Amino acid sequence: MKPSSLVIVALLSAAVNAKNGYIAALQSACNTLTSSYKWECPEEYAKATTTTGKGGGKGKSTGSSTTCNCWSPEYLASYIDCATRAKVHKGEEVLQLLLATCNVATIRPDLTRDDLTTIYDNATDYFVDIADVNTNKTITSPVKFTQKSIDLNVRVNKASSFSSYSGKLYGGILLAYFAGVMAIGTFINWFKILFPKYSKKVANYTPVRFVRQKFANPAMFGFRNGMSFKWGPYNIINMSIPTRTQSWVIIGYIVTFIILMFIRYDIFKENTRFKTRHIQLARYVADRSGEICIAQMPLLYLYASRNNIAMIFTGWSYDTMNAYHRWIARVTVMAVFIHSVAYTDYYRLTGGLAKEWSRPFVVWGIVGTICGGLLCFFSLRYFREYLYEFFLYCHWALVAFFTIGTWYHLPHTHAKKDWIYATVAVWAFDRAARLGRIVLNGLHASAEVELVGDEFIRTKVSYFRFWKPLPGHYVFIHWLLPVWRCWENHPFTIYQSPVAGEEKIFNIVTKIEKGKTKQMAEYLAKKGGKAKIPVFIDGPYGHTFPIGHCDTIILMAGGIGFTGAYSYIDKLRTQAGKKHIVFLWAVRTHKQVEVFKNEVDFMNRSGIDVQLYISDENASAQESIKEKEGSGESAGESADNEKESIGSDTSATINYGFVDINSTVENYINEAPGSIGFFICGPPGLNDAVRANVSKHMHKGKGAVEVFVEGFSW
Repeated sequence: MKPSSLVIVALLSAAVNAKNGYIAALQSACNTLTSSYKWECPEEYAKATTTTGKGGGKGKSTGSSTTCNCWSPEYLASYIDCATRAKVHKGEEVLQLLLATCNVATIRPDLTRDDLTTIYDNATDYFVDIADVNTNKTITSPVKFTQKSIDLNVRVNKASSFSSYSGKLYGGILLAYFAGVMAIGTFINWFKILFPKYSKKVANYTPVRFVRQKFANPAMFGFRNGMSFKWGPYNIINMSIPTRTQSWVIIGYIVTFIILMFIRYDIFKENTRFKTRHIQLARYVADRSGEICIAQMPLLYLYASRNNIAMIFTGWSYDTMNAYHRWIARVTVMAVFIHSVAYTDYYRLTGGLAKEWSRPFVVWGIVGTICGGLLCFFSLRYFREYLYEFFLYCHWALVAFFTIGTWYHLPHTHAKKDWIYATVAVWAFDRAARLGRIVLNGLHASAEVELVGDEFIRTKVSYFRFWKPLPGHYVFIHWLLPVWRCWENHPFTIYQSPVAGEEKIFNIVTKIEKGKTKQMAEYLAKKGGKAKIPVFIDGPYGHTFPIGHCDTIILMAGGIGFTGAYSYIDKLRTQAGKKHIVFLWAVRTHKQVEVFKNEVDFMNRSGIDVQLYISDENASAQESIKEKEGSGESAGESADNEKESIGSDTSATINYGFVDINSTVENYINEAPGSIGFFICGPPGLNDAVRANVSKHMHKGKGAVEVFVEGFSW
């Protein structure tokens, strides 16, 4: 289900509930007042009527007493009087509900609205005040309830039903909030794509540039965005700080949630259903928070899915979706926690805590609450970074029990299962789409996998005609050998092979870490460094940043982030003769450069200005290496900057040492004759440095200055 559809359903449901709220409150009020007495029953129905009560005292009609009431003029006249005198002016709707109850074939199918009018008119002269009624006897006259009792019962029932209705409404408002954010994101994204000239012109307006520089592009606090904020023992509190744009969206969502949780509770001393203010508050907060929670679940699951249609429209990265997913999850779990605590307090105050906690649906609710809390804790960045496989499997299990707990909890509450149906549908669609992608890419697909140096694995996969690698695309790959851990899959950037004759092959270059990549490296080492391995390909996924519309293009990468930046080259190289395109790559050693020598040579031949920064070596060290290799080549005269061949007769500019991000970004912005776009894919520190410095110098550009960060924070 699309996000917009979810919002429409939520708001339409809330509108219907708003209209029905007063009707239900008045109906419940009149039911409460009239059911407190034993009404005279026509003789032919008296034997079919059963009542409860002791010693001939006041009783409540049950079982077939509905038949008796529908034939009792005293009951019907009293009910009509109650419905028509209420200040909410929903009497006619309530009487239609009364007719629907009585019009059952076995009760009184021929009762009409005109009959009700006649019954009421005939009883007008026989009404008695409620104060004069002997409640220990059968009522033989229509009863006129006090206006205060009618309005009080309406208010009591309305206050109770409003807690559930407001939860549905406010849950829909929170969905509408994100729908509005996505609508703005979609407009901005497609405006850039469809009208690049106007987009660049608008972006360079002084007010717009000021907003982007100060309120949109930078990290929320200081420098860190990709780099985590760490605190506590063993740095267990390890979190990413969103960008300012993301932060404003998240703050707005949280503030809206807080406001909606605090407003519009009708709590009053005279409440006859919930006797104290404390009980009322506990019950109403519990109902509202539960409804809000369940309404967020489809959006929560949508933002976590790979096949997220919102990414297509908004152009948001998976990083952005992940940031929103985490904070929606935290708000949802907070609502669950409030719901559980408030209901526990309510049961304690009403004396039914032990009994309620033993009921299966409450137990399942407790399971869901515990799983939600554990999900938030084990989703901290500490576990994702250092115990990823544990995090992943733990996440799957806890999400499953959270969903199951919600499923079995809902039927015994005011909430409907509509939202859980939508949630399961989102999850099922995503899983089916993943399987479909694997099938379309070939169940018998194979790849040439080889060790490259001692740090990298290169995987070459032939792709099908119905898709081709695009800038920013990535796939989740299952290496099916070795069989152990073949179920693991991780996202890797794909790019078109630069080697002649490999036009239908995409490359994946993976840095060897722990886990599956380490296992693969050990397996390949035993196979002589190269093997043909069956694979499953789930993809492609991803988005393409519209950097190609800029007049000057700076692609920046750090380490293995080379693959993310290089994926844009095949599309941008045709513009190299018209635009200044720079590929700046910060890397530790010359040996790592050799891993991508074909790609670097391809960029050089295509007219791309390739700038390499090698941090852990210097020119003298490189000259020594070459002498040992018997190359006889000169390292050049400068230790800081030189032209050097990378595996062919083409050359790239080699800079030894760390790149000065501040001066580099400032110089490129100052020298650009028009608009300029920076793309960065690298370690978190490098990404944050580029983002911060582009934002810092944005006002110096002669045209629009853009920055696109590909973080891949999974």
